[in-house]
Amino acid sequence: MVINRLQLLVLVLCGCLWTSFQLFPKHPEKTLLINLINNLRKEGYLCGKQSFSSAPPLQRHPLLDQAAETHLKSILKTNRLTHIGADGVSMAKRLSEVGYTWEIVAENIAQGQNSESKVLEYWKTKGGSCKNLLHPKFKHIGIAYHEGYWVVYLASPL
Repeated sequence: MVINRLQLLVLVLCGCLWTSFQLFPKHPEKTLLINLINNLRKEGYLCGKQSFSSAPPLQRHPLLDQAAETHLKSILKTNRLTHIGADGVSMAKRLSEVGYTWEIVAENIAQGQNSESKVLEYWKTKGGSCKNLLHPKFKHIGIAYHEGYWVVYLASPL
């Protein structure tokens, strides 16, 4: 099925795209979290003392998924929730290594939240993580998840 950009936008905004067409059926937790984040971006939110108005929806990007998966494997291997991998690689370098040429990048990580809504609620209470999710310059998102561990990459291309 061919979908033009306007149809895609309408489907994403109404939340129908992921459930109707099953674009990413192997990872329902990723598409649900993206929908929740995009709904938050659409509504705007107060992160601490900084207010964010409506922002464009994020688009899932396979290279960001790949970088997030790489970092999640490192977290699981070392059992340490940190932004620097076991190999000493930062989020920015990790994203560059997978071939994504970025202008800005951020990473949200979490452990212990067993649902998409719970991890989003957790990040909404963390100033930096909340601001990352709502920053209007971010265009792309990538997600990795495994048994309560979450890694989210947000970026915009150069």
